[in-house]
Amino acid sequence: MKTLLLLLIGFGAAVAARGQEYGPFDLALNGGSVTYEVATSSGTLLVSAGSSGGGTGGRNYAFSEARNGSSISGWGNERITFSGVGEPKLVAAYYWWVSLSEDGSWGYYDELKIYVRLAASPPQPNRAPTIAWSSAPAGAPDGAGYFVAARGQDADGNLAQVNVWKGGTSFATGSAGDGSERESGNWTSDAGPRSVTFTAQAVDSDGAVSPLISTVVTIDAPAVTTHTLVVNAGPGGYVSGGGNYPNGTSVTAMAAPDASHVFSGWTGDIGGAANPLTVTLDRDISLTANFALRQFMVVTGTSGGGSVSAGGVFPFGAFVTLNATADSAHWFSGWGGDASGTANPVAVVVDRTKYIQAIFSAKATQTISVTPLGQLAPGAVVTVVASASSGLPVSLAVVDGPGRLDGNVLTVTGTGPITIEANQGGDTFTLAASPVRLSTSVAVGGVVRVQRTPRTLLGSESHFLIGNP
Repeated sequence: MKTLLLLLIGFGAAVAARGQEYGPFDLALNGGSVTYEVATSSGTLLVSAGSSGGGTGGRNYAFSEARNGSSISGWGNERITFSGVGEPKLVAAYYWWVSLSEDGSWGYYDELKIYVRLAASPPQPNRAPTIAWSSAPAGAPDGAGYFVAARGQDADGNLAQVNVWKGGTSFATGSAGDGSERESGNWTSDAGPRSVTFTAQAVDSDGAVSPLISTVVTIDAPAVTTHTLVVNAGPGGYVSGGGNYPNGTSVTAMAAPDASHVFSGWTGDIGGAANPLTVTLDRDISLTANFALRQFMVVTGTSGGGSVSAGGVFPFGAFVTLNATADSAHWFSGWGGDASGTANPVAVVVDRTKYIQAIFSAKATQTISVTPLGQLAPGAVVTVVASASSGLPVSLAVVDGPGRLDGNVLTVTGTGPITIEANQGGDTFTLAASPVRLSTSVAVGGVVRVQRTPRTLLGSESHFLIGNP
């Protein structure tokens, strides 16, 4: 059998989207198959060969080919296009016949099958994973929850873990995912004010690590809670200490009465009589300072003979009326101490403790003097002369005998003894005088005698007896 050579010529230049052409190849048409490895899953094989020739002993041979099951007559340059190559794939089959006789009959047949397969790619060096923050707030309120997470990626598909640390302590470790991408994160909260540093790094199964990344979360200071202290003043005073203060502040409230009042205690959310009062504000508090009128004593007394209204305890501003009453031997001469003047009664305004004295003076004594009448005759008309040492008028009266008085004029109406009494009853400032009796008798040629009869009245002799000799 004659051996034919099939020349496969490939060109290394890229051919648009069809992939790459491969060759050249020298093939012997010995039958069987040949497999070529290609670097791309699609491309072109270029085949070029003669179609016929002379055989030994006058025998001729003819060559024809059929590619992919389709017979093609003739021979020349052909491109065999392939695609979807993975495992070995038949891309062409070539057939030939060798003439065994001079009449041109075919007596020998053979074929060559050409396969291509995708060659294994050369191993690539391991690439380190990458990492980035997927959730990294710049700040958070005091005590509020916030979420921090990092996402790792690996182009080689062998990502193993994504680790996150909070302040150097393990915070989250992500071990789930498909090897190409995974996220690791967690919720947390912190008290402010402070700054919290988070770091993260990805690692693959070969131990390659990403750069270490970091982020800082700023935690706000706690919100300042304030409370209100309301301090009210009732009538009669003033207060201090009200306002808005931070929670837990100790605040002093003070009550100050005016001159007419005293502090009587607190009412509202807190009671008691402490002044000043210290309160700790853990809530809003309302207080009222209460005031009462001041109480003062009025003390009364006397000097001399008499009495005065009793004193007592009275509120500030009260009007107290005092009466002074003299006894029979004295007269009210005025007020002393915290009152003055002679008005009786007197009104006293209570604005402090007061001491008030009613002053009484002793009444003056007096005596009555009378002038003897001498001897009277029936029908006589005489003037009775009587006076008091006080200068007060003296009253006269016939108490016995034949006589009639008109004022101080005595008319004798008959005969017999006549007794006249002189009186002076006193006044506000003077005691009554002891009465004095003047006695006489009417007779022709008679003698009138005046006899003083001792009588004591407040230590004085004031009685005279006038009679016949």
